[in-house]
Amino acid sequence: MKDLFSTQAKICRIFTHPDRLRIVKTLCNGEKSVLAIARKLNLTQPKLSQHLALMRRLGVVATRRDHTTIYYSLSDPLISKACKLVGQITARISKQTKKTLHAVILLLTFSLLNLNSANAQEIRIHEVKQGETLFSISKSELGNGNVWTEIARFNDLEAPYKIVQGMQLKIPVAAIAGKTQQEEKTISDSKFDTATMIAIEPPGYTHNDSIATKPIVPRTAALPVPEEIWLSKEKTDNDPVLLNLISYAMNSSPAILRAKASVNAGRAGIDAAKSSYMPTIGLSERYMVSDDPPSAFMSILQQGRLTPQVQASMNNTEAVEDWATRLYAKALLLDFGQRSGQVSAAVAETKRRQSMLSAIKRDVAFNVADAYYRFLEADAAVQLWSETVRLFETHRSIAKAHYEAGTVLLSDLLSVEVGLADARANYVRAKNDAAIVKLELKSIIGINSVSGLEPKRLGIPLYQKTEEEVLNAALNSHPLIVAALNAEEFSQAMERVAVGSSLPTVAGEVFGEWHGEDEGVGFDRRSVTAAVILDVPIFDGWRARAKRKEARAQRNEAVEARREVVSQLELAAVSLHRRTLEALERIEIADKAVEAARESLSIIENRYSAGLAKIDELLQVERNLTESRLNALSARTHAWISVAGVERVAGKEVER
Repeated sequence: MKDLFSTQAKICRIFTHPDRLRIVKTLCNGEKSVLAIARKLNLTQPKLSQHLALMRRLGVVATRRDHTTIYYSLSDPLISKACKLVGQITARISKQTKKTLHAVILLLTFSLLNLNSANAQEIRIHEVKQGETLFSISKSELGNGNVWTEIARFNDLEAPYKIVQGMQLKIPVAAIAGKTQQEEKTISDSKFDTATMIAIEPPGYTHNDSIATKPIVPRTAALPVPEEIWLSKEKTDNDPVLLNLISYAMNSSPAILRAKASVNAGRAGIDAAKSSYMPTIGLSERYMVSDDPPSAFMSILQQGRLTPQVQASMNNTEAVEDWATRLYAKALLLDFGQRSGQVSAAVAETKRRQSMLSAIKRDVAFNVADAYYRFLEADAAVQLWSETVRLFETHRSIAKAHYEAGTVLLSDLLSVEVGLADARANYVRAKNDAAIVKLELKSIIGINSVSGLEPKRLGIPLYQKTEEEVLNAALNSHPLIVAALNAEEFSQAMERVAVGSSLPTVAGEVFGEWHGEDEGVGFDRRSVTAAVILDVPIFDGWRARAKRKEARAQRNEAVEARREVVSQLELAAVSLHRRTLEALERIEIADKAVEAARESLSIIENRYSAGLAKIDELLQVERNLTESRLNALSARTHAWISVAGVERVAGKEVER
């Protein structure tokens, strides 16, 4: 009886409100659309939708969909009778009229809610029959098909809420009645929230009849709120996985291997320059045959076979053969600094290449760190958008079930579809970004596969350097400055070489010759020759002067290049330090935004569950939470990359 009188109180509350009574009186003449009712009663559509929502949940009115228009009608003839009786109430109400009205309301209660049956029990067990749906079960068991979602939630059913024949469902009669009572309290007779009204208006029209109220739906599974599984507030300074990747890169990176090969080429250049101090020793063989008298005579003289017979037949000589062996040694004795300048230039160039190798190691270490942190961010973005897609798919299943049940309009379902399509597009983009960054990381390291890359929570970098420390370290130890100094030394050495090219040179040469034995004569000849050669250039077409000018200009260029490097390093050191501080501040701001987005989601979920928020609002807040988490990830990624940039400019040389 307690539930009976409670329901009677609800029905009385409906009929005693003037606007609701006018709505029922209007519907006594037949079904009407929302717009028709609003125009006739001069009510605003939000206020009218609130009244209709409450009356429909209690079974006073029924709905019918015709394409995009929803029509309302009275659900029972007794309501029309009740309307007529209540309309007869005036300032002076007779006792008999009150009794009659009470009886009619009592009959209406039994008729609509079937409270004489087992509905008064706390929990009822319903065995699913073939062809039944949650909507039909809710309507048959509770007299209201719109609360089928509460049955699904009570039985822990998830989208798409499939039920099979023979399944035992628990019907929470008392719980649903209590929820309906709580929802009723949220509706004020004087204030109405337009968020509960959903309308579909064709393009070009200001008003139409396609207006329906938002159904009360259960809260769906949102993204994890208690703990951020992709973010960490722990401060760290080293990542073992990153250190291993950098170690691999030091041995396999194409850029480093090319720089090492360049250093080896420079060392070979030093050996080539030093070899100019060594003499040249060689052995040569010569065979000659000639019947030309002068040539034959000279060959005879070289062989030492000048005889009276040869003199007599000098103008009628037969063909003469000569086989000679020569052993020689040559050496540059004095060149006035040309060779020493070449050696100094080779040494300076090798040092410059070694400094560039150190700079390239720093660049590779930074590039590995940059790609590694971007990969972690992209991988976390894939997971975040995957969770968002899963969440929106759940919303779509619920909205589709409501649409098929006729409790929401097509616009609700399409809104969810739009949000789901956008989330899927972002998910595909995130997957593609993660794959590209992983390929980039492989290319930088120079290996075919990267192992040990597992999803992990991005923490906050531990950074305690000052701007002065960063600037001093950059100017005192950066290999680019050392390379610029080596380039100056190279230019100075080449200038000495250019100056020496216009000075005399002194060379020495020694050689010995052995001619083959002549069988006709019976002896051979041996000879040794030594010479010192002085080469004094008199006029070379001003080539030496042009070389000196070129070398001097290259030295000036190297000096200006070093100044430019110093200026760029100063700017890079200061800007990277400040960007790191900015990134750390962004992390704090982004974390606060995540907390705010989580709180906002909790509030909107409660409003949505109570029917006071649109599905669009819920989807937008859930997307805001995803984007705020992505912003927090991006802030951490930029912070780590900025720290890696500081180490690149002002850190110690990477030795592997």
